[in-house]
Amino acid sequence: MLTNIRIKEPVDSSLANAAISYGGIGMIAPQLANRFEAHLSEIIADSGLLLKTAVENKVAMVRPAYKRNDKRLGRIFNRIFRVNDSDIELSGIELIAAATLLHEQTEEEIMPEATYLVPMETAEHLLLKLSSLQ
Repeated sequence: MLTNIRIKEPVDSSLANAAISYGGIGMIAPQLANRFEAHLSEIIADSGLLLKTAVENKVAMVRPAYKRNDKRLGRIFNRIFRVNDSDIELSGIELIAAATLLHEQTEEEIMPEATYLVPMETAEHLLLKLSSLQ
C-alpha cells in the first residue's frame, strides 16, 4: 500500500502574482507549464521504464537533502536554502500509473490533475518495486 501521500498545496508567490498582474506572458506561462507537465506525465505513465526513470531521477534529486537532514548543520542548510528534504513530487497521473503497474492501493483517491508529495521512504519502496518489474 502506498501510504502518507499528500496533495501539494499551491504556493502563493508574490513574484508570480506581480507577473500575472502585469498581464502578457505572466498570465499564459503558468497555464502552458501545467498543460506541458500533464502531457509529459501521460507519456511517462504509458511506459513502465520511463516511469521508473522519472521516479528514480526525482528520488536522486531529493536524496542528498534527505541524508543531510540527519545532521544539525545539514538541517540548517536545508532550511536556509528552502530545500525539500523529505518528499518528492509526483503528478497524479504518475501515481495512478505506478499503483496500476504494481497492483498497489492508496489511502485516498488520486486525482490525475493534482501534484502529490510522496515521502522519501514511500518513494524508495515504489522505486524498488518498479525496478523489480524490469
